[in-house]
Amino acid sequence: MKLKISIFLLITSLIAGFLLSRNKTTTPIQTIEQPRVTTSSDLETIRQFMNNPGLNLSSVGKDLPTSYFRVGKVTRVGNDENMDKVDGWVREVDIYVQKELINGTCSVYEYNLDSRNHKLTAVVIRGLKPNEIEDYKNKGITCSSNENTNKKISKDEAQTLAMNYLKRSLSNWRID
Repeated sequence: MKLKISIFLLITSLIAGFLLSRNKTTTPIQTIEQPRVTTSSDLETIRQFMNNPGLNLSSVGKDLPTSYFRVGKVTRVGNDENMDKVDGWVREVDIYVQKELINGTCSVYEYNLDSRNHKLTAVVIRGLKPNEIEDYKNKGITCSSNENTNKKISKDEAQTLAMNYLKRSLSNWRID
Protein backbone atom coordinates (compact mmCIF):
# COMPACT_ATOMS: atom_id res chain seq x y z
CA MET A 1 0.00 0.00 0.00
CA LYS A 2 2.85 2.40 0.87
CA LEU A 3 4.50 1.53 -2.40
CA LYS A 4 1.31 2.36 -4.38
CA ILE A 5 0.96 5.71 -2.56
CA SER A 6 4.64 6.53 -3.18
CA ILE A 7 4.32 5.68 -6.89
CA PHE A 8 1.10 7.72 -7.11
CA LEU A 9 2.78 10.75 -5.46
CA LEU A 10 5.83 10.38 -7.67
CA ILE A 11 3.74 10.26 -10.86
CA THR A 12 1.62 13.21 -9.67
CA SER A 13 4.76 15.23 -8.87
CA LEU A 14 6.26 14.46 -12.29
CA ILE A 15 3.07 15.48 -14.08
CA ALA A 16 2.79 18.68 -12.02
CA GLY A 17 6.46 19.48 -12.66
CA PHE A 18 6.04 18.88 -16.39
CA LEU A 19 2.96 21.13 -16.55
CA LEU A 20 4.68 23.89 -14.57
CA SER A 21 7.78 23.77 -16.77
CA ARG A 22 5.63 24.01 -19.94
CA ASN A 23 3.72 26.96 -18.45
CA LYS A 24 6.95 28.91 -17.82
CA THR A 25 8.10 28.62 -21.42
CA THR A 26 4.91 29.99 -22.97
CA THR A 27 4.78 33.51 -24.29
CA PRO A 28 3.42 35.95 -21.70
CA ILE A 29 0.04 37.45 -22.42
CA GLN A 30 0.36 40.99 -23.74
CA THR A 31 -2.31 43.54 -23.08
CA ILE A 32 -3.76 45.28 -26.09
CA GLU A 33 -3.84 49.04 -25.79
CA GLN A 34 -7.39 50.30 -26.06
CA PRO A 35 -8.04 53.08 -28.57
CA ARG A 36 -8.40 56.46 -26.92
CA VAL A 37 -11.86 57.91 -26.88
CA THR A 38 -12.39 61.64 -26.47
CA THR A 39 -14.21 61.91 -23.20
CA SER A 40 -16.80 64.50 -22.45
CA SER A 41 -15.07 65.05 -19.09
CA ASP A 42 -11.94 66.30 -20.94
CA LEU A 43 -13.99 68.78 -22.94
CA GLU A 44 -16.01 69.80 -19.88
CA THR A 45 -12.79 70.43 -17.90
CA ILE A 46 -11.50 72.78 -20.60
CA ARG A 47 -14.83 74.55 -21.04
CA GLN A 48 -15.17 75.05 -17.29
CA PHE A 49 -11.62 76.40 -17.02
CA MET A 50 -12.20 78.85 -19.88
CA ASN A 51 -15.68 79.69 -18.53
CA ASN A 52 -17.16 79.07 -21.98
CA PRO A 53 -19.66 76.18 -22.22
CA GLY A 54 -19.89 76.50 -26.00
CA LEU A 55 -16.15 76.35 -26.67
CA ASN A 56 -15.44 74.56 -29.98
CA LEU A 57 -12.56 72.09 -29.48
CA SER A 58 -10.97 69.27 -31.42
CA SER A 59 -8.75 66.44 -30.22
CA VAL A 60 -5.23 66.38 -31.64
CA GLY A 61 -4.10 63.16 -29.95
CA LYS A 62 -1.52 62.22 -27.33
CA ASP A 63 1.99 63.55 -26.84
CA LEU A 64 4.50 64.41 -24.18
CA PRO A 65 3.64 67.52 -22.14
CA THR A 66 5.03 70.85 -23.33
CA SER A 67 6.92 71.21 -20.05
CA TYR A 68 8.34 67.68 -20.24
CA PHE A 69 11.44 66.59 -18.44
CA ARG A 70 12.85 63.19 -19.28
CA VAL A 71 12.82 60.30 -16.86
CA GLY A 72 14.17 56.97 -18.00
CA LYS A 73 16.86 54.36 -17.92
CA VAL A 74 20.26 55.51 -19.18
CA THR A 75 22.07 53.00 -21.37
CA ARG A 76 25.48 53.32 -22.97
CA VAL A 77 25.62 53.09 -26.76
CA GLY A 78 29.25 53.12 -27.85
CA ASN A 79 30.72 56.32 -26.39
CA ASP A 80 27.32 58.00 -26.13
CA GLU A 81 24.47 57.65 -23.69
CA ASN A 82 20.85 56.99 -24.54
CA MET A 83 17.78 57.32 -22.35
CA ASP A 84 15.16 54.62 -22.84
CA LYS A 85 11.54 55.04 -21.84
CA VAL A 86 10.48 53.02 -18.84
CA ASP A 87 6.88 51.82 -18.75
CA GLY A 88 4.91 53.70 -16.13
CA TRP A 89 7.31 56.65 -16.08
CA VAL A 90 6.16 58.37 -19.26
CA ARG A 91 3.37 60.85 -18.55
CA GLU A 92 1.55 61.53 -21.78
CA VAL A 93 -1.09 64.20 -22.15
CA ASP A 94 -4.22 64.38 -24.27
CA ILE A 95 -4.03 67.44 -26.52
CA TYR A 96 -6.99 69.54 -27.63
CA VAL A 97 -7.01 72.74 -29.66
CA GLN A 98 -9.57 75.48 -29.77
CA LYS A 99 -10.96 75.86 -33.29
CA GLU A 100 -11.42 79.64 -33.07
CA LEU A 101 -8.43 81.83 -33.84
CA ILE A 102 -7.09 84.12 -31.14
CA ASN A 103 -8.04 87.71 -32.06
CA GLY A 104 -7.66 86.99 -35.79
CA THR A 105 -4.03 85.91 -35.44
CA CYS A 106 -2.70 82.66 -36.90
CA SER A 107 -2.67 81.05 -33.47
CA VAL A 108 -4.97 78.94 -31.29
CA TYR A 109 -5.13 77.83 -27.67
CA GLU A 110 -3.81 74.33 -27.05
CA TYR A 111 -4.86 72.45 -23.91
CA ASN A 112 -2.96 69.55 -22.31
CA LEU A 113 -4.83 67.16 -20.02
CA ASP A 114 -3.19 64.43 -17.95
CA SER A 115 -4.25 61.11 -19.51
CA ARG A 116 -4.39 59.40 -16.12
CA ASN A 117 -6.86 61.71 -14.36
CA HIS A 118 -8.13 64.11 -17.08
CA LYS A 119 -6.86 67.19 -15.23
CA LEU A 120 -5.71 70.27 -17.11
CA THR A 121 -1.92 70.56 -16.95
CA ALA A 122 -1.14 73.34 -19.45
CA VAL A 123 -2.69 75.92 -21.72
CA VAL A 124 -0.41 77.29 -24.42
CA ILE A 125 -0.77 79.54 -27.45
CA ARG A 126 0.27 77.57 -30.51
CA GLY A 127 0.98 79.10 -33.90
CA LEU A 128 -0.77 77.46 -36.82
CA LYS A 129 1.17 75.27 -39.23
CA PRO A 130 1.19 76.32 -42.90
CA ASN A 131 -1.29 73.58 -43.86
CA GLU A 132 -3.64 74.71 -41.06
CA ILE A 133 -3.47 78.32 -42.28
CA GLU A 134 -4.33 77.05 -45.78
CA ASP A 135 -7.32 75.11 -44.37
CA TYR A 136 -8.63 78.30 -42.73
CA LYS A 137 -8.14 80.22 -46.01
CA ASN A 138 -10.13 77.54 -47.86
CA LYS A 139 -12.96 78.11 -45.37
CA GLY A 140 -12.83 81.85 -46.08
CA ILE A 141 -11.08 82.74 -42.81
CA THR A 142 -7.91 84.81 -43.00
CA CYS A 143 -5.51 85.29 -40.16
CA SER A 144 -2.69 87.66 -39.38
CA SER A 145 0.78 86.32 -38.69
CA ASN A 146 1.60 89.47 -36.71
CA GLU A 147 1.66 88.25 -33.13
CA ASN A 148 1.44 91.75 -31.60
CA THR A 149 -2.23 92.24 -32.51
CA ASN A 150 -3.47 91.27 -29.03
CA LYS A 151 -4.88 94.24 -27.20
CA LYS A 152 -2.90 95.47 -24.24
CA ILE A 153 -4.43 95.26 -20.78
CA SER A 154 -3.45 96.84 -17.51
CA LYS A 155 -1.71 95.00 -14.70
CA ASP A 156 -4.93 95.04 -12.64
CA GLU A 157 -6.94 93.55 -15.52
CA ALA A 158 -4.33 90.83 -16.01
CA GLN A 159 -4.33 90.06 -12.27
CA THR A 160 -8.13 89.84 -12.21
CA LEU A 161 -8.13 87.48 -15.21
CA ALA A 162 -5.45 85.27 -13.63
CA MET A 163 -7.28 85.08 -10.29
CA ASN A 164 -10.55 84.16 -12.03
CA TYR A 165 -8.79 81.34 -13.91
CA LEU A 166 -7.26 80.10 -10.66
CA LYS A 167 -10.63 80.09 -8.92
CA ARG A 168 -12.11 77.96 -11.71
CA SER A 169 -9.20 75.53 -11.91
CA LEU A 170 -8.42 75.06 -8.22
CA SER A 171 -11.43 74.01 -6.18
CA ASN A 172 -9.93 75.00 -2.82
CA TRP A 173 -8.49 78.38 -3.96
CA ARG A 174 -9.46 81.45 -2.03
CA ILE A 175 -8.24 85.00 -1.97
CA ASP A 176 -7.56 86.53 1.42
